[in-house]
Amino acid sequence: MHQSHLHKLLLIAIISIVIFSCRKDKVIYSSNVKLSFTQDTLTFDTVFTSLGSTTEFFKVLNTHKQPIIISKIDLAGGNSSQFRINIDGIPGISARDIKIEGEDSMYIFVEVTVDPSLVGTPFIIEDSIIFITNGNMQRVLLTAWGQNAYYYNGNIICSMKWISDKPHVVYNSVLVDSGCTLTIKEGTHVHFHDRSRLFVSGTLKVNGTAADPVVFQGDRLESFYEDLPGQWDGIHFLRGSINNEINYAIIENGVVGIRVDSLSENSNPNLIIKNSIVRNTLSSGILGLTAEIQGENCLIYNNGQYSCQLEIGGVYDFKHCTFANYSSILINHKSSVVRLSNLFDAFIPADDIYADLNATFTNCIIYGSLKEELDFNFDGKVDSTYLFDNCIIRSEKNIIPPFFTANKVNDDPKFVLIAEDDFHLDSLSSAIDAGKNIGIMIDLEDNVRSDGKPDIGCYEKQ
Repeated sequence: MHQSHLHKLLLIAIISIVIFSCRKDKVIYSSNVKLSFTQDTLTFDTVFTSLGSTTEFFKVLNTHKQPIIISKIDLAGGNSSQFRINIDGIPGISARDIKIEGEDSMYIFVEVTVDPSLVGTPFIIEDSIIFITNGNMQRVLLTAWGQNAYYYNGNIICSMKWISDKPHVVYNSVLVDSGCTLTIKEGTHVHFHDRSRLFVSGTLKVNGTAADPVVFQGDRLESFYEDLPGQWDGIHFLRGSINNEINYAIIENGVVGIRVDSLSENSNPNLIIKNSIVRNTLSSGILGLTAEIQGENCLIYNNGQYSCQLEIGGVYDFKHCTFANYSSILINHKSSVVRLSNLFDAFIPADDIYADLNATFTNCIIYGSLKEELDFNFDGKVDSTYLFDNCIIRSEKNIIPPFFTANKVNDDPKFVLIAEDDFHLDSLSSAIDAGKNIGIMIDLEDNVRSDGKPDIGCYEKQ
């Protein structure tokens, strides 16, 4: 081969290598570029039993062929965070202009130190690491358990007993599996993280007492959250769930208090709830969807939507219950206290869902700040049977037999102090001795109904 020709080939090869190398090493500045992470949430799920630290890590990945520069990495909580980070071997709370070569990665180590004996420590400690790359912000969430408690993180559980020796904290919801029973003993406190829910496919048995009820609430314990609705999703009984019983429970500050889906699949109701309080919900207190529910001596109040919402039919029987709703700083009372419906209104009428409704309210108070506290939505395609018997009701409907018998209509029950959520009966209340004797001999607080003339509602005037 001619020597000049060989020189030309070598020159072309060298130029090609240089060009290729330059292209490969050229940093990408496109706003479309994003990082990848081996985990988007780093969870320290050790239950701490003493003061100590634990360390986890994740990898930051550049899946592109060319380098990228992360302009900022910050621990969101800064110096006040209980987490500490180490970015590719360098400890600190932040870093700037970190280059990751094409198809390469780097490690970030995260450490957290907690003292589980400190009662003021949150149950769940959270922070995040923020990444800014070419103007795009991405986060990796950091989550650790704080106080000494029983923790559940998206668990499917079978037959278990939860006792009151330590709080139970639910993160990412929990499911009681089909054919399994979760029993919760008296005095137990169950805390739910944001958007968490107790799903029940099997059976739930809540065995509280008047002195030691079982409490379901959010996991934020600061005073600001004491009455704040919407902190967790609620208790959700799924289709096929059977033989559920809730006795002496307080269910508070959820989105929905209790939701029950579909009719019972055996001879018992889906849910029997007695001597319980459901309060401060963002939406409805009790929601039944073609369900079968029995309620006795229950107080349902401060609900962002209905206190008792019964949709697409079902079978319901409430005795000595107080359903009360008034606007407050946290609750805007717009929906009626009780809603009965035998259908679900779809966007296309042909797709509407119908089911027979059979609902009975006996010795109940249904009252609030609206002129109309009953909402009916019935369609003649299916049956709707309902009875309000010996109740106090606020309504402008035509309250006549056979659907209404012996009721007190628009007769203020005179609660002791609505502003402080005290729904006991004032001494001048017309509910006193006005009930029908149906054999329920104690009230919500275990006071005896002994004179044969019970008071209407969940409380017997002492």
